Amino acid sequence: MTPPANVNEGPFKIGDSVKFDGGLVGKVTKIQDVTSNDGGFPPDSGNRYVGVQIDVTNSDTTSTVFTPLLQAELKDPTGKTYDATPLSGYRPEAPNGDIKPQQTVSGVVVFEIPGNYSFSAGTAAGFTFVFRGGLGADEKVEIQLG
Repeated sequence: MTPPANVNEGPFKIGDSVKFDGGLVGKVTKIQDVTSNDGGFPPDSGNRYVGVQIDVTNSDTTSTVFTPLLQAELKDPTGKTYDATPLSGYRPEAPNGDIKPQQTVSGVVVFEIPGNYSFSAGTAAGFTFVFRGGLGADEKVEIQLG
């Protein structure tokens, strides 16, 4: 297994593991269209939900926190950013909360975007997933999704 790269060693793409200061390691495995499968609210008219499958590992010796509302966003080909949408009702949900030392959690961060974008084979040309390090940290990395 390839060790994770440090945040300053980019550019990054789907499948790369990126290590932040403080021991948080993030990896994007794919982007996909998603629909609510457990209640939730539908997207606004003309929009759709997309999900970014992520793995988050705490490689440190103390617990840490990950919350997609503060540590994840999606950037489209025009540079517009989208915040995570926690009310989509899609499962498995994004990792959210405490992560114990040496624990890996996985899930899907859902975003609501305009319906005119298309994806193929788990990638999205021109889209970028923005991953932020620990809460309050300035570190961020952009992972190309296509």
